[in-house]
Amino acid sequence: MDEKTYQVAVQSDFIQKLGHVAPATGLAELIWNSLDADATQVEVALDEAVFGQERVIVRDNGTGFKHEDAPTLFRSLGNSWKLSKRITQRDGRFLHGAEGQGRFKALALGRVVTWHIVRSLNNRFEEFDVWMAGDEPSIVHVSDVKLSPSAKPGVTVTVSELSKSFTLLKGQTIAQGLCETFSSYLRNYPNLRISLPNGVLDPAAVINTTKQIELPPVRYEDQQYKATLELVAWKATTERFLYFCDERGLSFGRTQLRIHSPGLNVSAHLKSSLVSKLSQEGVLGLEAMHPALTETLERVGEEVKTFHRERLAQEAQAVVEEWKESDVYPYRGDPTTPVERIERQVFDIVASRVNQHLPDFMPSSKKSKQFQLRLLRQAVEKSPEDLRRILSQVIDLPLTQRKELADLLDYVSLSGIISAAKLVAERLQFLAGLEKLIFDREEKKLLKERKQLHRMLAPQTWLFGEQFALSVDDQSLTEVLRKHLEGSDLGDVDLATPVLRADGKRGIVDLMLSRQIPRGRPEEREHLVVELKRPKVIVKSKELTQVEEYALAVAKDERFRAVSARWDFWLLTNEYDDLVKAKATQANRPAGLVIDNDELRLRVWVKTWGQLLEENRARLQFMQERLGYQPDYEDALQRLKLRYAELFAKIEDGEVTEEAANSEDEQAAQ
Repeated sequence: MDEKTYQVAVQSDFIQKLGHVAPATGLAELIWNSLDADATQVEVALDEAVFGQERVIVRDNGTGFKHEDAPTLFRSLGNSWKLSKRITQRDGRFLHGAEGQGRFKALALGRVVTWHIVRSLNNRFEEFDVWMAGDEPSIVHVSDVKLSPSAKPGVTVTVSELSKSFTLLKGQTIAQGLCETFSSYLRNYPNLRISLPNGVLDPAAVINTTKQIELPPVRYEDQQYKATLELVAWKATTERFLYFCDERGLSFGRTQLRIHSPGLNVSAHLKSSLVSKLSQEGVLGLEAMHPALTETLERVGEEVKTFHRERLAQEAQAVVEEWKESDVYPYRGDPTTPVERIERQVFDIVASRVNQHLPDFMPSSKKSKQFQLRLLRQAVEKSPEDLRRILSQVIDLPLTQRKELADLLDYVSLSGIISAAKLVAERLQFLAGLEKLIFDREEKKLLKERKQLHRMLAPQTWLFGEQFALSVDDQSLTEVLRKHLEGSDLGDVDLATPVLRADGKRGIVDLMLSRQIPRGRPEEREHLVVELKRPKVIVKSKELTQVEEYALAVAKDERFRAVSARWDFWLLTNEYDDLVKAKATQANRPAGLVIDNDELRLRVWVKTWGQLLEENRARLQFMQERLGYQPDYEDALQRLKLRYAELFAKIEDGEVTEEAANSEDEQAAQ
């Protein structure tokens, strides 16, 4: 099929930044594009039919776009046709997008995105393709148009070479998130249908209750903007997001609600015409630092807490009324101040849950009931906040889980359970902070390879496998030999002569991790040598050759053969050029395997930071799902910087420039 290519009128790094949004955001943008094209049915599917490789497919029955409009639509950013429109062309529905960025965010899902458009034209149908690749995001390919055998208009978007596994499409987490994103729109247009592999999105079926609150107007650039807050209580567990919406309720972005309260399954939707204005100005992602929204965001947090507390208190009202009628309720009269009202609500919530989950809590006699409730009132009013939180969490457990906890404590200590959960949560948080540090456009500019990235990863050997322990950290190949032979009776082995690369130079390895292979052969060893490259570096043949020379230096030095071992060498990077890619994608070999020598028991790999993060998340996924824990990326990054404060001190003080970071790494490497 013939095609034409077009250059997008914007810098490639800006497009790549759009492609580094969360995959769920990229998927939501594809759905919005379908709805903006008057689609009434949108289907999201996973396809594994092509050589076992997963693909994400989004199909719709919308109007698509004309072939002659494709170059304009894809060639420019920030100049969408939707800017001059408020409603869709055919059905007159609210339009969502206006900046022309959504299609590029699809690159967050995978490397290659293809649009197949079928469009009605004079009682017949025409079709054509548009596609782009993540490694060349500024180049758009448009095929020639031809007659289509199809009798149904619509667009099919296929994303291949996925950036991560999308089995999560079959779970409830992403369905819940999409329900929140599209809840206002689907409630405005109930005839629409958005389906995922696990079912149709139906906000009404999973919403518990909603509340509308008129907020004080927001003043911005000498104008006042009306603001409305919609709070939605969900039946399922949610990640607690605040959605920034225009006055019609269409979401333009979101941020996490930093409210820690057990059982808080609430999302907040801030609606204002100011949101679309801030989005067009490109500052919506900085809302937490925007003076115009500071008071509004604080008010949103308070309204969410009040909404949650009122709902729980309302659920407790029936048993409270029973206590009042029996004259065992420990309060008299109605609360007279806001503080008393909140205090009363907290007591009602805790007392009703204790009564619900601990059947023996309430004795039979009236005096005993009065005494128990007075004690509980005193505990609620006087106990520290952390004790209240623990109490509310424990009594919130259903009967089956309380029995499971009791049985578990017979053979596992509570401190052991807490330590295990804490370990998993800390690792997930470390991965989130590391991902933000590596992929954020601004953060990775200043990230130093040896003095920061290297120093953070050296103690975190679990990233490379639980079986390994660190044996060499930023030392020579000669030290690698010394560690390899450690513990062996090899007094005649010469350790004074240095191990040299093929070019006669001494090599310095970043990390070497080792283990003894537990197969009844304690002399058998396994080593992993990792060469780290900061994420901003595009690896070329020079860097790969360096690692290959390290490997061959080990292979050719007969002193290493004194103890039997298997060797793996990793070049860990973010991007690499076409020559390295050709070596790392050889037929009949696993992806990334460059050298595989059975005789020397040696392999050389090219690994990406994305692969390392995803492999670790896959190992932790089971526990993460059971913990119900989702780290906040911004918070995780700040915790990471706090944990390694001495490594980030200069950057936080503004003393390190991008050029200085590059220079320091180059000097350290030499």
